[in-house]
Amino acid sequence: MAGGSSGTEPWESLAIECDVADVFDKLTQNAYADNTDRIVGYIIGFIKNLRATKAKPCKLTWSTIFSLGCLKPEIFTNENVVNGMVSVLRRDIAAGLKGMHKSNSHVHQMFLNLICHAFSEKDNWPEIFVKVSA
Repeated sequence: MAGGSSGTEPWESLAIECDVADVFDKLTQNAYADNTDRIVGYIIGFIKNLRATKAKPCKLTWSTIFSLGCLKPEIFTNENVVNGMVSVLRRDIAAGLKGMHKSNSHVHQMFLNLICHAFSEKDNWPEIFVKVSA
């Protein structure tokens, strides 16, 4: 699903960058205001940053994302958020065993737990999940 010649995917254009110190406030303010588009933008910004750095997320961001996943799991059923998470999972699968030491298994666990929780009440899961390892 790569778009254009620049190698960026469509979901990446929705990313909103945010300082780690502000992530909790930004997400909770927008959650209370029911501003789904902004929340999705911040989540995608987080995913894009993880994809670029391959770093373990800081504890504040990690806790905030998981809290949001518990309070508003429907955010993680958003097509663009799903595409971002699957993109990270797919990249690391494609890297194979040689690249496993370079990726962070905590990120995989986080994304898989968020996906499972968000889709636990859904009868039909997106086809993109079947294609992760293909």
